Amino acid sequence: MLALCVAMNEPFDPRPQETANRLRLVVLLPVLITVVGVVLIAAKLAGQFNRIEEPPARDYPPNPPRGESTPGRLLPTMAGHAIPLVQSNTFPVTNVLVGAPASAALRTPTPTNAPAASVARLPVTVAAPPNAPIVTHGPASALGELPTGGIVGRVFLRGTRPAAQALPLDPSCGKLHPSSRPQTRLYVVGTNGELADVFIGLKGLPPGQWNPPSVPIEIRQRGCEYLPYISAAQVGQTIRVFNDDPLMHNVHPTPVSEGNREQNRAQLNASSPPLDHSFPEPEPFLRFKCDVHPWMFAYVTVVAHPFFAVSAADGLFTLPEPPPGNYTLQIRHRRAGEKLVPVTVRPGKRLLATVTLDLADPLKHEVVVTEE
Repeated sequence: MLALCVAMNEPFDPRPQETANRLRLVVLLPVLITVVGVVLIAAKLAGQFNRIEEPPARDYPPNPPRGESTPGRLLPTMAGHAIPLVQSNTFPVTNVLVGAPASAALRTPTPTNAPAASVARLPVTVAAPPNAPIVTHGPASALGELPTGGIVGRVFLRGTRPAAQALPLDPSCGKLHPSSRPQTRLYVVGTNGELADVFIGLKGLPPGQWNPPSVPIEIRQRGCEYLPYISAAQVGQTIRVFNDDPLMHNVHPTPVSEGNREQNRAQLNASSPPLDHSFPEPEPFLRFKCDVHPWMFAYVTVVAHPFFAVSAADGLFTLPEPPPGNYTLQIRHRRAGEKLVPVTVRPGKRLLATVTLDLADPLKHEVVVTEE
C-alpha cells in the first residue's frame, strides 16, 4: 500500500513524449519540404505554359488622335502597284480621298486634315507553313492578278517585337526537331516589317444569309505544333484537323460563345482519321489546344459572312467584293490589338489599303486607303 502511494506521488517523466515528438518531426519535416517543392515546381511549369498562351487582343478606339505623318517609302506589291510603308512619329488614321489617282495616293500619305475615305474590303490569304497542304479560308489572288472589286492590301508592324521563345517540348516531340527547336509565333514579321496572322474583316453588313463554303479549312498537327497558327472560317464551314505526327494528340476547341460547343477528341497518330468541327456562332480567335502537349495552340476566327481574310507571311491580304454600302473595316492581331476604320464600298471599285500596326502604342495604328 505504501509503495502504491509513493508510485502515485512520483512526478511525470516527459522524456518519452519528447522523444516521440522528435521522431514525428524527423519523419514529417522531409515530407513537408517535398510537398512544398513539388508545388513550387508545378507553379513554375504552369507559369511557363501560361506565358506561351497570349491574352486576347484588346479593343481600341476606332479613331485615334491625329498627328503628322511623313511620306513613306514604296514596297513592291501586286500587279506593278506600290504600297507605301508609312513612317511617322505620331500615327494618325490617314484615309486617302476617294477618286484620287491610285499611283499618287499610294505614294503620298494624305494630310491629316483630309476628309475620311470610303474603303472597300480586301480578301486575305492564310499564311501556310512550308510544305504544308493547308487549304485557305477564302479565294486567294496570285501575285499580279488583282480582283476587279473588293479590298486588297498589306499589313506592316512598326516597332521591335519581343524575342520569340523556344517551346518547352517533351522528349517525344523533341525527337521530331533534331536540328532546331520551334519557337512561339506571337509575331510573324518579314524582313521589311510585313506582318502575318492579322485578321481583316467587315462589320455592319446588311441582314442576309451566306452559305458556308464546301471546301473545309485544314489545320495540321505537325511536329507538335498546330499549322497554321491563325486562320479564319465562316459560320458552319468545316474545320478539318489532321494529325501528321507518329504520336498521340488531342483536338480540344474551347469556344467562349454560348452557341459554340466545346469538344475534346484524341488522335492516336498519323494513321488516325481527321476530325471535323464547325461552329454556328461567330467568335474571334476561337482557341484549339492539345492537352497532351500544353504548348500547342491554334486560333480560328469564325465569321458570319465570307468578307474576311488573314494576312499571309508577306503581309498581303485580299477580301471578296461585298455589296455596295458603308461598313467598318476591322483589322485585328492577337497581340498588337485592333483597328476599326469606316469604309464605303462602291460598285465595281477596288480599294487598296496599307495597314501599319504600332507595337508601342495601339492609338497610333494607321490605315491608308485608296480607290481604283
